[in-house]
Parts: sequence; structure tokens; C-alpha cells
Amino acid sequence: MLQVRGSLAICASAWLLAAAAPPMDYGPAPTWRRAIDLSEDYIRSLLDDPDSARFEWPNQVTRGTLKMPFEKTRNGYYTCGFVNSKNHFGGYSGRVWVIALVRDDQAVFAELGQRDGADMVTAMCERALKTGSIHPIADGPGDGLIGPDPAR
Repeated sequence: MLQVRGSLAICASAWLLAAAAPPMDYGPAPTWRRAIDLSEDYIRSLLDDPDSARFEWPNQVTRGTLKMPFEKTRNGYYTCGFVNSKNHFGGYSGRVWVIALVRDDQAVFAELGQRDGADMVTAMCERALKTGSIHPIADGPGDGLIGPDPAR
């Protein structure tokens, strides 16, 4: 009987801790187009030749938490896509993964992957697709997902 009471006390304590946690705040949901526009503007600021940027956004925007190594945790709406732009030599450097996070109508984080694919951005984007954290636009909207306006 003592073991049952101890187990119940542990379960009750865990429930109280979980119940006391504040709800996650992601900020207001942007439209897909707004999230993409904000992300592209932010990403262009990271490039050698911003005007040459060619973007591909095959995925929906999803509500979630993003934590990069040695960075603070950020909540908002994120997606993964691709960018190719000219380097400082004037040639296109190659298509790479990019991850971007929007919150409160501003892009607050973006990072580019590497051409060889041996980087955290590529790993995170590929894992997010594999695990269903983000979905291709072709899958249609779902809970917490924002896709492009079908009328566009």
C-alpha cells in the first residue's frame, strides 16, 4: 500500500508541475505570404549579393520552438526552404537549406546551410520533414500549419 501511495504522490506532483507551466507563447500567426516575405528580407541581409537571391519555399510555415546550438530558444512560426545566391566572386554558390523564424510580425532568426550539407540547418530541416514537424505544401494545411493562400 505504501508503494501505491508513493506512486500516486509522484504522479500528483508531476501533474501539478505540468499544470503550473505557463502556456507556450508563439505570438500571432502570420499568413504564409507574410512569413515568407519577412524571412526573405531577413535572409537577404545575410547574403553577399542580396539582389541575386533565388528562393524556394516548398514547405508550410508551422508554429513551434527553434533551438540552435549556443543560441537561445525562440518560439514563433518557422519553415525551411532553399536559397541560391551569388558569392563575392559573382558566381552562384549553389542551393542550400535555410531555416527562418517569424514572431510578432518580424523575422527574428534565419540561418543558411552549407553546400556540402554537413551543417545544423540541413540536419534540422531534413529531420523536421522526416518527423513531420514541418510539412510540404502539397500535404495541405493541418493543425498549427500555415500554407499559401490557394487563391494566389
